[in-house]
Amino acid sequence: MKITIVGGGTAGFITALIFNARLNADIEMIVPSNIGIIGVGEGSTKHWSKFLSFIGVTKTECLLQSKGTTKGGINFIGWTPKRGDYAHSISGDYANDKLGDTTYIQTKLMSENISNYEYTGHELRNNVIVDEAETGGWNQFHFNTFALNDFLTELATSRGIKIIDDEITQVHKDENGISKLTGTKDEYISDLYVDCTGFKRLLISELGAKWVSYGKYLPLKEAIAFGTKDSDVYPVLTEARAMSAGWKWLIPTYGRTGNGYIFDTDFISKEQAHDEINFMYGEDIEIAKHIKFDPGKLDKVCIKNCLAVGLSANFLEPLEATSIGTTIQQAFIAMHKIRGDGSISPPDRKLINDITDGIMHNTRDLVALHYINDNRSTPFWRMCADLPRPDSLMSLLESMKYKPLDDHDIVNMYGSGYALFEADNFNLVAYFRQLLRPQICQLQLNGVKPNLKENIWNRKYKESLQHRWLKSKYDLDCTPHKAYIQQLHELNGDYKKIKYTHYIDKKDFKLKEKA
Repeated sequence: MKITIVGGGTAGFITALIFNARLNADIEMIVPSNIGIIGVGEGSTKHWSKFLSFIGVTKTECLLQSKGTTKGGINFIGWTPKRGDYAHSISGDYANDKLGDTTYIQTKLMSENISNYEYTGHELRNNVIVDEAETGGWNQFHFNTFALNDFLTELATSRGIKIIDDEITQVHKDENGISKLTGTKDEYISDLYVDCTGFKRLLISELGAKWVSYGKYLPLKEAIAFGTKDSDVYPVLTEARAMSAGWKWLIPTYGRTGNGYIFDTDFISKEQAHDEINFMYGEDIEIAKHIKFDPGKLDKVCIKNCLAVGLSANFLEPLEATSIGTTIQQAFIAMHKIRGDGSISPPDRKLINDITDGIMHNTRDLVALHYINDNRSTPFWRMCADLPRPDSLMSLLESMKYKPLDDHDIVNMYGSGYALFEADNFNLVAYFRQLLRPQICQLQLNGVKPNLKENIWNRKYKESLQHRWLKSKYDLDCTPHKAYIQQLHELNGDYKKIKYTHYIDKKDFKLKEKA
């Protein structure tokens, strides 16, 4: 079979590499050299580590080649003034535990009205990497987008994926979908065509796909992106800071910092947003990219012999760094459904479309949940209080009046296990918006056997999550996040030789320098 992917970027290369790892296919990518990328930093979810494992790349190799840093979650600053700033992590076993133990731990903490930072972990609060595993055990990352693109390009080429510098000028159609593509240099005939052309949606739009807007739920419409110099400290958490008419991201990468301000043009212009950034930084910031968008998704991402992946299929503001995770999930779904002749059957096309709808509704709902908040400092944030909410989100919030959500609620609502966000994610975000009450959490705990509660608490929380007592050592070795990344480059990826300059005292749980 032959598969033609039109467009490069992260989505195109992820799709090509996943397909290449499993399918007996001739894969080519049509990547115009004149198409640029933003290149100011990008974050991943836990799905990135699953992708790396599937294609046989180590986390360390990816960190080095992408000039990346590790990520333990997202730090939300100024979103909920009444409750304070909080960190949201969807990393590791904490969010992945399907046995219910993790949900119990989270419920117990919320019942006691404990702040998120009290159970986030010392390493997150102090921006250190703990000597326990590769990348300190983290499975989320920050990337320099330019470096990541170069790395993925070299990786694809080394694995026999053909990359062609051409620009598609015409899409030819017949009763089966796309019959061929005409470029400035050549024509391309394939069994399956994958649209990774971003906002252009060059292929899938020719087959009648329509855009479904989420604009009434998610009001932000534009963004300015910019880079700043390397910082002295590499935060382990992505920063999402509330601004006057939206929010600002900060993503640390090796050698530079990626930033952006995403805003609602009903309340602020691009120029005013730029002025707000200049005031914050105390200097005239050079804007690298100005982006206009309409949040939403296609009504169908798979039509006949064409599949849309990445920005071609959907786009939401990057509040929870969902773009890469969504792309990975889409590519895996399609990989399982491609037949030996390169076709996708009508039932499987419907299944791909339905599952993708569920993924996007799940992502939309969690992002929309962030805008139910107690930040009333500006007209934009006051407007957010009156935004309409998706029916699916309102249904989950109604359930949370009676008990915390569990993963059965998520699967039932969104239709599959491919959704990016799980019950714990919704519970935590709702808790910090005072939509999930401590009393409700306590009521749920009353139904768990006392001996079981104590066992879970000791085994999963005290010994593993909170204090990370995973070694027999009395003190836990650690080193600043930036020092870890610098040493990783100096040692050419031999993370076992990293020198740890600090420790976390097990007695009083404070970060201390080694003598």
